[in-house]
Amino acid sequence: MSKMLTISLAVLGVVACGHEHGRGSAGQAITYNLTAGSQIVSSPPPPIKALTTVQPLSGTFTVVHAVAPGPNTLLHFAITNIQFESSDFTITGDTGFIDVLTIPIPLQVQMSATVSINGRSAELNGSGPFDSSTDPPALRDLEVCGAEGGSAVSCEGIQAGSNGGYSLTLFAVPNCR
Repeated sequence: MSKMLTISLAVLGVVACGHEHGRGSAGQAITYNLTAGSQIVSSPPPPIKALTTVQPLSGTFTVVHAVAPGPNTLLHFAITNIQFESSDFTITGDTGFIDVLTIPIPLQVQMSATVSINGRSAELNGSGPFDSSTDPPALRDLEVCGAEGGSAVSCEGIQAGSNGGYSLTLFAVPNCR
């Protein structure tokens, strides 16, 4: 009895998100909720010698399943809304994408987004693992980073304090009810 109930709930969750084995309807909006472990790391640009700031991050982002831009794209989502916050940072945006490509192996989710962090524009880019057992996929330890003005920075450099910018670590699950 409990196995049957579990299977029924899983099927309802997939249907509620409008996806069937990763091939959701184009235009179907899906809201993701950030979960525990999500954080922002902020580091001032050199030559300022200050400590990096690390804070828990909460919020949501919304994506729309879109037509894949190329043959090596397994999943393609257009970002339509980002609303993240911590005690010192507000991050908003409405432009970007999340892709799962067929290469490299192991598969990773890739994200690029133009955001406003406390009113200043920044380009965030990065990649990380995802949970392929859920549809749409849950994000696990997706790391994106960037700096004001689109300067090239590394997430490791921001976390070490040698690059100025922002590094976000995102754990997120789709809100499929």
